[in-house]
Amino acid sequence: MIEVVDCPLPATFQDAGRPGYRHLGVPLSGALDPEWLAIANALAGNPPQTVALEMRLFGPKLRARESVTIALAGEFSARIEDASGQSRPAANWRSHTLAAGDMLQIGSLRSGIGYLAARGGFDLPLVLGSRSTYARAGLGGIDGSALQVGDRMKVGAPPGLC
Repeated sequence: MIEVVDCPLPATFQDAGRPGYRHLGVPLSGALDPEWLAIANALAGNPPQTVALEMRLFGPKLRARESVTIALAGEFSARIEDASGQSRPAANWRSHTLAAGDMLQIGSLRSGIGYLAARGGFDLPLVLGSRSTYARAGLGGIDGSALQVGDRMKVGAPPGLC
């Protein structure tokens, strides 16, 4: 489980989106950069379209509640702080293992967008075949909205449902 400690700008969960529902007024939504989504997922050991956290301009501060492997795709600064207060950089385009209690701080995104994938994906409900957040309609993600301080995300969707 991962908890949101701070989220100064909206961050949402995105996957391949909801193709086939435009006739009902539901846009595709999904990742702004499907290639970077696929890279983050590959680094985490997931299928390419697995739901991941999409961040824009400035990232959140997250706390691991249990050990979890994450992967970062994009051009941004990131640091991991352990329970003893020791801090180390978290390189982009790599996977990292967070221990229980570790904090991950994502800074400004030089590329404007970035992705954080978790091994096994995030355990979010499927809505019209997708876990993507579409906030205007309140679909997907966590209660259909961007991340909020205090949100907790379970990691590891059931097999085949990433």
